[in-house]
Amino acid sequence: MNRAQKIAILLTCVCILAAAGYGQSLGDVARQQRQKQLAKDPNSSPRVITNDDIPSNSELPSSSDKSRHEDLSLHPKKTAEQWKAEIQAQKSAIAALQRQIDQVNASIHFATIPLSNGAARHNEQQVQKQENVKRLQAKLEELQQKLEDTQEAARKDGYGSSVYEP
Repeated sequence: MNRAQKIAILLTCVCILAAAGYGQSLGDVARQQRQKQLAKDPNSSPRVITNDDIPSNSELPSSSDKSRHEDLSLHPKKTAEQWKAEIQAQKSAIAALQRQIDQVNASIHFATIPLSNGAARHNEQQVQKQENVKRLQAKLEELQQKLEDTQEAARKDGYGSSVYEP
């Protein structure tokens, strides 16, 4: 190898090393691009894309699901103790309502032999008790659904099962 080739190789290596040492970081490049865009149109603000802007292939949630989600998103994040207390209160209300349903069910006894018009009145009262039980069971189902929603909200808030299944 002659001297000219050695010098050419040496200069090439020096240029490569100098370029590598001077190279811009990705952050610098991004910063320069942002400055160029702002210089082009200083009045434009960055566009924020939300989940509502993104089309979804899944089914659209029902209006009740949307309102439940909006209700939960409007509230500030609760502490673990607040979630536990709320869930425990709902479980207590469900248990009390279940005891009431059981008591009313246990008190329902129809007269089998209509000896007098008193038996007919007694049976009407028993039918009213049965209707009352149906109303209470519907309320119980509502409370159970609310409990499930609260537990799901606690889970989505980042708490484990020790909070939403106390």
